[in-house]
Amino acid sequence: MGNLCNTTKDPITQRLNKELKKNRANEIVVKKLLLLGAGGSGKSTFFKQLKRIHAGQISEKERMGFRNIVYNNVVEGMQLLVEKSQELSEDMPDMFSQCQMSSDKKVQEAAANIEALGNDDTVDQLVEAWIRILWSDKGIQETFEARANFQLQDSTAYFFAPDNLCRIASPSYIPEEEDVIRARVRTTGIVEQEFYYEDNKFRIFDVGGQRNERRKWIHCFEGVTALIFVASLSGYNQKLFEDDYTNRMIESLELFDEMCNSDWFQESAIILFLNKQDIFAE
Repeated sequence: MGNLCNTTKDPITQRLNKELKKNRANEIVVKKLLLLGAGGSGKSTFFKQLKRIHAGQISEKERMGFRNIVYNNVVEGMQLLVEKSQELSEDMPDMFSQCQMSSDKKVQEAAANIEALGNDDTVDQLVEAWIRILWSDKGIQETFEARANFQLQDSTAYFFAPDNLCRIASPSYIPEEEDVIRARVRTTGIVEQEFYYEDNKFRIFDVGGQRNERRKWIHCFEGVTALIFVASLSGYNQKLFEDDYTNRMIESLELFDEMCNSDWFQESAIILFLNKQDIFAE
């Protein structure tokens, strides 16, 4: 009878087995965190802040990738304020007559120029001048104060601050880390990030919060160590992006109740993170 070959003593096999065991051990200690919440709750901002704190500074190359997003946020923010200034003052004059823009020629010309900008336009010094004229207009300021009645990005006032707007309009503009954190782009699909904290390896998943994105959530539900549910305190008087009827806080409460009672998370820790306290305080 022939001898069986003992492959377990082979150095290559031993090394491979050792690496496989190590990989299995690493997979066991990975803690899976899932970020959930309704649209506009600030999940993605929370995700970017975690990344900045635990995965190191945001590289210049990555920050440059947000340049056009910042331009878009700035232009769309002022376009929306101009649109709603006219709409609120004309459709509901008894409540919002103070939102009407000045009839001053400079203000009207600046509004027309801003409305003519497209999604791909950059923010240069000319656009900066138009925004400054409009942002100092009393009607636009009153419209901003009435922003609970429409969908305005939370970062609008930050980007319109004189020093920030001047930086953004510079030809050599490179977004700062705070610009990246504040920049708003709706999450679609699933974004994943790994980081380490006190010898623990975490894998965190951020998924889109809009209703049409929630069907993708189930792909992340298995093996979740902790669910972090993000809810916006400032949503108490705001409507959903998806419709003009559903209150954001009511939507968050119903969604949170659904997740707490889901069979997927019976063995998972559930953390409720109340976000946007600063905006709520205002």
